[in-house]
Amino acid sequence: MKQSGFALVLGLTLLCALPGRSIAQSPYLGVSAEEAAGAYASSRYQAALTLEVTPLDAQIFLDGNPIGSARELVAIAVPVAPGWHTVEVGAPGYYSHTSRFVADQHSSANLVVVSLVPVR
Repeated sequence: MKQSGFALVLGLTLLCALPGRSIAQSPYLGVSAEEAAGAYASSRYQAALTLEVTPLDAQIFLDGNPIGSARELVAIAVPVAPGWHTVEVGAPGYYSHTSRFVADQHSSANLVVVSLVPVR
């Protein structure tokens, strides 16, 4: 246990001793430090909607506006404004589903999981 604690302290010490690179020095970003900080601050707490819907051919509406099919929205975070929203999911041959959720800008993810039931 002493060795792992020592290794942790040594690793942190070495990490802190490394010379820092600012965002403006990064060769991978073509933006200034101020622009990067502003973009980070504005997107840091942006609310988003993530959907897991079956069947994949289902059409999805957010607040009455079509946003795409379930297939197109797999693993996509759809940005939403803070407040109450309505999600409608429908596909031919299935009962439709409607649900409401509240997006809070302090929690970034809102997951809606829907499995449509076939009409018999």
